[in-house]
Amino acid sequence: MKAGVYLSPGKLGVREVPDPVLGPGEILIRVKAAGICGSDLHSYRDASRFRSVADRVLGHELAGDIVAVGAGVENLRVGQRVGIEPLMGCNRCEWCAIGHYHLCAKLAHIGFAWSGGFAELSKAPAEKAYPLPDNVSYEAAAILDCVACGVHAVHRLGIGPRDCVVVLGGGAIGLSVLECARWAGARFVALVDPLSRSREMAEQVGADLTIDPSREDPVERVLNATAGRGADVVVEAVGGRAPTLEQAVRMTKAGGRLGYLGHFAAPQTLDVGRLLRYEMTVVPVFSYARWGTVTEYQIALDGVAQGQLPVHLMVTHRFPLDRIDDAFRAAADKDVSGAVKVVINP
Repeated sequence: MKAGVYLSPGKLGVREVPDPVLGPGEILIRVKAAGICGSDLHSYRDASRFRSVADRVLGHELAGDIVAVGAGVENLRVGQRVGIEPLMGCNRCEWCAIGHYHLCAKLAHIGFAWSGGFAELSKAPAEKAYPLPDNVSYEAAAILDCVACGVHAVHRLGIGPRDCVVVLGGGAIGLSVLECARWAGARFVALVDPLSRSREMAEQVGADLTIDPSREDPVERVLNATAGRGADVVVEAVGGRAPTLEQAVRMTKAGGRLGYLGHFAAPQTLDVGRLLRYEMTVVPVFSYARWGTVTEYQIALDGVAQGQLPVHLMVTHRFPLDRIDDAFRAAADKDVSGAVKVVINP
């Protein structure tokens, strides 16, 4: 099959690689859409990470059609349209036993431990395949991984109808948090991001306020919008080397909740005195898993199918597999391309 692989730091190409070998309890899909995630870009940009991804077929945000099923698979059939949840726990530890497989010490991902979605074919355990309703497109399904992170943020931070929520970062994760907060009934939702495309998208999905931090002080703007009180919930979804965590503390109200999903490239400084004085709760939000008896991936899929989460708006750029290098360049330089979510259509 044809697949996009890492050839050198900052360079991808299409190569012929062996088809995935199907085992018991597994399915084989023909990939129809695969999103480029921020974690893919970390490896793309960082030469120090290249050795771990060289010649690998990445892509953990994927959806497609089942073309074969392995022995013992009874609840899925050839021809079904499915989205793939990429997280795979060991299924033996205490965390997997209670449905928190994202905390498993042996957590693995389709698109890294297994060949992923930047290819014509990919495989997955049958329990990680979710049949798609007719009104959910392959592209929307391919970014359910992002949306499930937004669902998890709502759960971890207890976002509800009385909350004023501010999201820092208008990438696919930040926009997913914003949409999920709105779905949860938050009374006021704001987005902080320097890219006009992200702010416009936030307004389309119901943001009450958008802030360009390159033109105004986001802390001052949030405090003004909340009569000096600050937001009930602030969610940091930027990471990298941005000073956003410190900003998030300053715009959180006394007794408020500060969540962070951003993966930082350097240690961060927190004003712990302010956190103590105003009894703010700091909540790390990592990935997603099961909430009660239902996976957060399924909750995300239900929200999309019900029309509550218009995630298709996030897809701004599409490329065929043979232009995967162009696709990564667009995703890596959003200031120039205006991209929010870039999708590969093999």
